[in-house]
Amino acid sequence: MAKLSGGPSATVARERSGNERRSGLRAVLLDVDGTLVDSNDAHAAAWEEALRAEGHEEATFERIRPLIGMGSDQLLPRLGIDPKSPGGRALAEEREGCARGGGLHPR
Repeated sequence: MAKLSGGPSATVARERSGNERRSGLRAVLLDVDGTLVDSNDAHAAAWEEALRAEGHEEATFERIRPLIGMGSDQLLPRLGIDPKSPGGRALAEEREGCARGGGLHPR
């Protein structure tokens, strides 16, 4: 790769032209279905945290873990909670907050 001279304006020209690689990355791997990283325990922990925050003490990790993979519309009824109720909707939102806010930590 030819080296451009000329100070800062040459650097800007080089960046705009796209002739210089921006990083050494050669590939990016995405794991959207849990094939590379088993995140089921982390999702179960996020549900447990959300459910317990709403007073559902019976919602243990061991009870929730086999239900992971279901959406909240299927998981919540298995725990005796109507997903369309205000409480069910709040739980689904709380679980999303736990997952995004650091609740997804594998055990």
